[in-house]
Amino acid sequence: MSASILWETSYIIGFRLICLSRSAGVNRITFMSSPERLAIVGVGHTEFGVIPEKSGTMLAVEAMRAAIADAGLHRSDIGGVVCQPGHGYGAAGEAVLRLGLPVNFYMDMQVGGATAILSIMCAAGAITQGDADYVISIYSTKARSAKVLVGGSQEETGSESVWGMFSPGARNAMRARHYLSKYDLGPETFWPVVSNQRGHANKRPDAMMHDRLIALEDYRDSPWVAEPFRRFDYCMMNDGAAAFVITTESRAADLPKRPVLVLGSGVAHAARRTTRGGTDYDSDLDAFIHDAREKAFGEAGVDRSGVDLAEFYDPFSIYPIMQIEAYGWCGPGEGSAFYRDGHGALGGTLPVNTHGGHLSWGYVQGYGPIIEGVRQLRGEGGDTQVSDANVVLVTGAGEGSAGSPAYGNLILGLV
Repeated sequence: MSASILWETSYIIGFRLICLSRSAGVNRITFMSSPERLAIVGVGHTEFGVIPEKSGTMLAVEAMRAAIADAGLHRSDIGGVVCQPGHGYGAAGEAVLRLGLPVNFYMDMQVGGATAILSIMCAAGAITQGDADYVISIYSTKARSAKVLVGGSQEETGSESVWGMFSPGARNAMRARHYLSKYDLGPETFWPVVSNQRGHANKRPDAMMHDRLIALEDYRDSPWVAEPFRRFDYCMMNDGAAAFVITTESRAADLPKRPVLVLGSGVAHAARRTTRGGTDYDSDLDAFIHDAREKAFGEAGVDRSGVDLAEFYDPFSIYPIMQIEAYGWCGPGEGSAFYRDGHGALGGTLPVNTHGGHLSWGYVQGYGPIIEGVRQLRGEGGDTQVSDANVVLVTGAGEGSAGSPAYGNLILGLV
């Protein structure tokens, strides 16, 4: 190392290690690409529902143990942990100690439903730097037992509170209202998404709603929560935990199960728009996710026609509609018809949320879409398995302390 370099610090961003150095008062930034692709080699989750007899730590331990076993690894193999603090529970540090993971690093990360995807990007940096061979990402929640009111008090002092918007539901109801008005659509626009995902969950024993049918009359009779959203337009709140293990493609080749590769990734943040005169309440995602979408597909070397199914992040029923339009599987304002006509169902043009999604499977932030994407590629989708699945689009969206939402997507695939 040259004596003229006074200091050097590394930052993990995406799948690249950025080294910032200063020489003679000049900052230099160089990019070193990860030498090989990442792979998700193990997934695991607990049951979902009301589980008062288990603490958040117990649930986190159970999910991590399941993911490690699924990967064919031992807990001593895990070199790092990325944790998303969950509703009603918080960080999983105690679970790491209780499970006896000899990690080199542990970090908490909170970007809402985008955290799971971003945790893979952080794992990439750690693995590239040699800090870990295997990294586990974990989320655990006690939202149902703890009776967590999502939103509420933490937003009462925010600028949006003067308009009576104290929760993500209220803000997204504004987005939904904008969408209905822009395309002159009616109040049952979101029903096809609810119906599609409940139908998938009915076929899956691991889904909270696997044995609970729903009809249009049930949807119509359900109460408004934040109009135009009814109760069934909201994701579920439950207790539970989910985890997955990340490593390199070469290490994955030695493990018992077929590895699922991260072929491409992309991230966008709404702050880029809002600081330039945009708004978070736009119902069209195309401009917001454009860079993230193009980067992910470009890295993967595929286009929309090469995707076999999609696992969309779906905290509210409008999200699958906005995303199916933003990725171009139908035109603006045509998302509801896409699902109504069966294109998002098994055997359709693009099966969406084959496990039931957060509306009907279980809510573990953005971990659910990743886990289901992995299982589909492995052929472990049970009665909702998509035949010949080789490429899956996975998305996540959520807020951190910056306020405006972040959006992430992954292209997962097989060799």
